[in-house]
Amino acid sequence: MFYASFQKNPLFIKKILLLLSLSGTTLHGALVSTDEVLFQEKFDSPEALKRWQTTGRAPEFLPGGGPGGSNAVRFVQEKKDGTTMITIPLDPAKISGPISFEGYIRGSGLSGKASYFGPKFMLTVDDGRRKDFPEPEKGFGSYGWKKVKHFYNLPAGCRQLEFSTGIQTGRGVLEVAGIEIRRAREGSDAEAALDALRADTSDMPRGPVVPGFRTEFRGVMSGDDLSPEAFAELGRWNVNLLRYQMKPSGELQEKLSSPEAFLAWIDSEITRIDNELLPLARRYGIKLVLDLHYGGRKVTRLQSNRLSPNSTNIELLEKVWNKLATHYRNNDSIYGYDLLNEPKPDDAANNPWPEMAQRLVDVIRRIDPDTPIIVEWFLTPPFAVHGENIIYSFHFYSPMEYTHNQVSTVRSATTWRYPGAINGIWWDKEQLRNQFRLCLDFQKQHKVRLYVGEFSVVAWAPGGAQYLRDCVELFEEYGWDWTYHAFREWSGWSVEHAGDSRRNHKKVNDSDRRQVLLKAFEKNGK
Repeated sequence: MFYASFQKNPLFIKKILLLLSLSGTTLHGALVSTDEVLFQEKFDSPEALKRWQTTGRAPEFLPGGGPGGSNAVRFVQEKKDGTTMITIPLDPAKISGPISFEGYIRGSGLSGKASYFGPKFMLTVDDGRRKDFPEPEKGFGSYGWKKVKHFYNLPAGCRQLEFSTGIQTGRGVLEVAGIEIRRAREGSDAEAALDALRADTSDMPRGPVVPGFRTEFRGVMSGDDLSPEAFAELGRWNVNLLRYQMKPSGELQEKLSSPEAFLAWIDSEITRIDNELLPLARRYGIKLVLDLHYGGRKVTRLQSNRLSPNSTNIELLEKVWNKLATHYRNNDSIYGYDLLNEPKPDDAANNPWPEMAQRLVDVIRRIDPDTPIIVEWFLTPPFAVHGENIIYSFHFYSPMEYTHNQVSTVRSATTWRYPGAINGIWWDKEQLRNQFRLCLDFQKQHKVRLYVGEFSVVAWAPGGAQYLRDCVELFEEYGWDWTYHAFREWSGWSVEHAGDSRRNHKKVNDSDRRQVLLKAFEKNGK
């Protein structure tokens, strides 16, 4: 599954769910900054930098070069995957409990070896058991001065606390000004609304960026139930697209220990699709996305979808798609071939996926010139491949602090609501729109179709129905097809379940989240 907002610097689920939880104190939603400043750096003079520890090339002092004529510092990293940073130790006896840290940054040509490298505006927190590295969204590429902000609950008994900024294992130019750490507290929703940063989307397009593009397919991801009754229910929902997850599970994963075994499993999947799924899909007017979701653990490394030039078995992938394309060419019940679910490069600076995707496209197009091919982006900027009838796909779960609340742990650190102030940012429909900037720029430049392969929010998230409604309305506004994650998979994603927590949710006859989807499915043609 993913989480793709290309403009944000994506964080792993584990790191996100540690947010505000290290102290064991539960905070509930509306956090606000106070006027109590615990640390401040205005870079009043070049001597201010002497208090900081420097790694790599020292930053340049910029008198009057910051927003509003304030002073700033500039980090320049010209070499690929280099580091230029400054770090200052902080006293955990004086800086404790809920805090916010904020400042101003400006970037030019910023990139990182991985999604969590590049521009840094970061705390390092060591409680003696583990380290955490909280930081706000910053973004790769180029942008003008903008304020960044992040909330965090420092653990009791914190042993070491540092603040760092600059460029880590990346390249580009980063300018920083006006760093502050403030005491935070729980406040009212109205206070949080005033305190939160808001997106400016006045420059963003409204409506399809490619004339004539419109949403035609609306559906769901497959789960564990693909019975005739399940398809009948999807028929009643008026779904016309099912993203079928082709993945071995349980003991079968261990059995796929050779390329031959993996290809034999693909043959069994073809049999299942032909004999069980396609007849039901045709009966209810549903097209299938063939999503290569998992693979053999020992040979292909596809189970985690981790990609590197030396360890990924591209030859086996070519055989897989040769087999599938040969069998399903000219089959009008197939929406598209989804080459690989959420491909994760081991090294974002040496990402093999664009080249791999091109090789797979070439294999398929030698056999099947017509069936759409779906190329996913995951934790990397959009890229294009050569070929006809290519659909580009991403997964959307922003902000993950909200959509994935309690996903990996039963105890939650905080309960955010939507729309609302989520970790110092005001999340509403316009903030969601703001996450699509790179996607829209890419689509406008290349005149290609986009497909949102996954999006969701947990069943107990306050405001979840409004979140889904805003997502769907934006997808439809831009003319993107979409599939909700997921139908009868984990109950936390199910719109047939509801509740107020992971511990307390259950199957229900209806839910407000389900009604959002049903309303959207009414537009489907069959």
